[in-house]
Amino acid sequence: MNAAAINDIATRHPDAFRRSLWTRYATPLGVLLCILYTFYCAWFFSVGAVLEKANWNLAGAYLADWVS
Repeated sequence: MNAAAINDIATRHPDAFRRSLWTRYATPLGVLLCILYTFYCAWFFSVGAVLEKANWNLAGAYLADWVS
């Protein structure tokens, strides 16, 4: 099949080669929603404040117990 045959089929059946808006923008929209959800969760659970106030010596002991 050459380029002329493909163009001929595309002119006879244009709906078969037209992508819907959902198909076209689903991936970027999904990525954007994941990023926004990550920011929302970080704000809701105050991740920055929790990491700032964390007792890292105790966290190391918990991690060592968990691994062993």
